[in-house]
Amino acid sequence: MMKKLPIKDNHLLIILTVVFALICYRFAFRNTVEAWHLNSSYKTQLAGAGNLSYEPGYLERKAVNINKVIDRYKTDTVTFRNIIVNKISLMAEKENVKLIELPSQDPLYSTNQFIVQRILLQGDYFALLKVLVAVQKTESIGVVRALNLKRPARGNERALRQPILELSLETIKL
Repeated sequence: MMKKLPIKDNHLLIILTVVFALICYRFAFRNTVEAWHLNSSYKTQLAGAGNLSYEPGYLERKAVNINKVIDRYKTDTVTFRNIIVNKISLMAEKENVKLIELPSQDPLYSTNQFIVQRILLQGDYFALLKVLVAVQKTESIGVVRALNLKRPARGNERALRQPILELSLETIKL
């Protein structure tokens, strides 16, 4: 049947090449060309917008995020030790962890802007980790600045040699 058509092999090859090019354009090249045009239009919009730091929406989102970080640090410094003792002792009691020591504030670590409070907890390793996670999630007691997990010395029979978590909390003075 193809032999009866008045189309030569050269013409058929050209027609098939054009059809193949249209199919390629439809499925691959068109999407690329549209993305390229969209990208160039975004670049012109961005160049016309100027500095993004002056946009009010951006500044509002930035202020909200900064306030969230500051709220994690902020607490009432007058009752700071009482708040820490109350909240952390409740967390420790839930996990059967003992609050063994709350040393007085070292002036070496405290400045006119920050207060650092050390806390010593003793208990099961996994319970200590649960208390640590709870402390990190709790607001208004400061942020964990440092922690040290120790095991009591061999000669010390303190509570069957359970590990001790030394925790340093930092807060902003109001």
